[in-house]
Amino acid sequence: ISATAALGIIDAAAKAGDAEAALLWHARLQGASVDLSMAQHAVVDAAANAGDVESAEQFLEQMCSARLSPSVRAQTLALKASARSGNQLATSRWELRLESQLESSRESRAKSGQAQLSRDEASQEVVAYTARIGTAAARGDSAAAARLYQEMVQASARPNVVTYNTLIKIAAREGDVWVAKQWLSKMEEQVVVPT
Repeated sequence: ISATAALGIIDAAAKAGDAEAALLWHARLQGASVDLSMAQHAVVDAAANAGDVESAEQFLEQMCSARLSPSVRAQTLALKASARSGNQLATSRWELRLESQLESSRESRAKSGQAQLSRDEASQEVVAYTARIGTAAARGDSAAAARLYQEMVQASARPNVVTYNTLIKIAAREGDVWVAKQWLSKMEEQVVVPT
């Protein structure tokens, strides 16, 4: 079977929430000359969709043990799954891992004299910060969400519509219309089109 077909099967398993099948097909791809990041996302997605945070974590741990670096997106999926499941310990662990990976990336950029984020790095920063803002929102911690937003902006990661919608939702959930309007204003100032 071709790597492309295997990736398609992994993706289908992810959409069906079949973590076991996704893991099996991912294992078959090992050693193939194919970008495994898409497969990583699909496997973690499958476990997350099935509500199986343990499988997502085990898969990512296996990757780390094999000296493969899980993508920011894969880690973000694990973070979201653990937050949805209410597993605070796992959520904290994934938040720390994401922050550590982003900090390591920033340090590497600084050492190499690279001031600007590449498009891919900027995208990863936005995804990671938005996920962390979402977990703060899920905990009902609007102060932490606002603090993460400030960190995000200081890190030159440009908030997107998902970031702002998350911040608006937490303010609305708390009944703070003024703060929700402030987030909407910031979104419009950044020329982000509200949805």
